[in-house]
Amino acid sequence: MTVVIESTRFNNLVQRIVAILGNSTNTLPTTGYGESINVDPFGVTGSRNQSDLSNVDKIDDSQFRNLYIDLVRCRVHQVGAAAFSVDPFVVGDYETNQSSTDKVQESYIQGLETLMSNIESDKFDIDIATQATIEPLTSSSRAQSLLGPWNGTLSHIFTVNFNSIEDRRHFFNSGGEIRFSADIDYNFSQDKTLKWQTLLNNIGVVSFKANNTLSNAGSGSGSNTGNYQLTSSYRLIYRNTGLNPYSGNAYEIYALQNSSTQLQFRIYFADSDPETGDAIDEDVFGDLASTVEYARADGTVDINGETFNTVVFDKSVTSTTISSLA
Repeated sequence: MTVVIESTRFNNLVQRIVAILGNSTNTLPTTGYGESINVDPFGVTGSRNQSDLSNVDKIDDSQFRNLYIDLVRCRVHQVGAAAFSVDPFVVGDYETNQSSTDKVQESYIQGLETLMSNIESDKFDIDIATQATIEPLTSSSRAQSLLGPWNGTLSHIFTVNFNSIEDRRHFFNSGGEIRFSADIDYNFSQDKTLKWQTLLNNIGVVSFKANNTLSNAGSGSGSNTGNYQLTSSYRLIYRNTGLNPYSGNAYEIYALQNSSTQLQFRIYFADSDPETGDAIDEDVFGDLASTVEYARADGTVDINGETFNTVVFDKSVTSTTISSLA
């Protein structure tokens, strides 16, 4: 039995994909990548029960094609091309050749609806490996040859600046990250410095995202604080402690919101506790470096031999240093 696919189902899909792929709004700030749309955002209108059927808007193959392109752009942005199989376009002209042509069937529209639900569930996800570009943001270093060893607490404090509140929202909504890493260049045998070196190496990269902060290596304690949870006061968003017997040492990241377009971060290197059972608190040697980058959405996908942008955030993200390790 032929199943009539009403325009309301098509239009519902259009509205849902426009909400994810299009611009965010003040009322729905956590939804919207800020991208152009291929499908007509107004969908189709008309009723198949109209007396003059020649004036009824119908869903043609080009409209389904554009809808499918936008769905694929979103999903590949989220999971990568290797994790998603692109189907051939539904094409044909049923009105002029009703006996032999491709037709949109119930199973096809159901598949699109399931795909749309997955896109909505994973709207903050991005395949960093294939759908993002990582750019330098700021860095700070302390060279032992110039400043000697250190003890106590060192701070790297800086701001991250967006041109507008919309840019900030689109950056994080599309999976953008502020990425932190640190290391100590040291090739000798002092135990405390070696433990600091191991601590920082184990952390790997810490990613500050839309709604959480975590170490991509699974080390230390992240948090459920991301872009949308910031306030005007510092919040601890990540912490990892030193290795025994220097467990009092810590690498910590704090964040706050200065304004709708400016975030501020404070990275602490806290060398605070002496070795257990020893009255001597050794200095830390080597060259310490704190590096901050940002990952922005920037991908493409091949659909039936044609290349399309998935999601591309190409707006300015800058940084201003407030306090350096030196």
